[in-house]
Amino acid sequence: MPSQFNFTAELFPRDFDLSRHRALRRLEVLATCIVPRDGSLTSNPATLSFLRSTLSSITSHVFTEVAIVYREEDFSGLGFTYSRIYREMTSAQSAAEISWHRSLFIAFREMYAMRGFRLLLCADVWGRLREYTVEVLESAVAVEKAAGRLDYLPLEPLVICSPRGFNDLGSFAY
Repeated sequence: MPSQFNFTAELFPRDFDLSRHRALRRLEVLATCIVPRDGSLTSNPATLSFLRSTLSSITSHVFTEVAIVYREEDFSGLGFTYSRIYREMTSAQSAAEISWHRSLFIAFREMYAMRGFRLLLCADVWGRLREYTVEVLESAVAVEKAAGRLDYLPLEPLVICSPRGFNDLGSFAY
């Protein structure tokens, strides 16, 4: 339902300007839009440039958060049985997973340099995956924190789980 507080970008306009949206509270970005899961493990320079430009255009006084949205396909090696969720990954897949999260955190730092925000990592997944995916994201945050690479953030990233349809009023979804 369209509203003045709820925005979704489907294209990549060169001059995307959020300065006219005075009640914008949150910018939502899919994790794979920042660093694709294609094995390259680098952020797309055009995407980072777009996000930096978008962040710098925000003038809303209530803007506080950037939510990075993770979906089921962002968690490698998941398997299911009737009673549990398990993960089967080779050591190479595990190393790639760690590198992917590291690449994302490098991009988050670049985004933060344009405008301060509270970083939310949102596992937007179904049912039984919720607890598991939150653990994976908390682990990624713990690795970054232990390495001292979150020093630019005044608050530790918040890991949350949300059902489908995370976008609410006052958000911009990319």
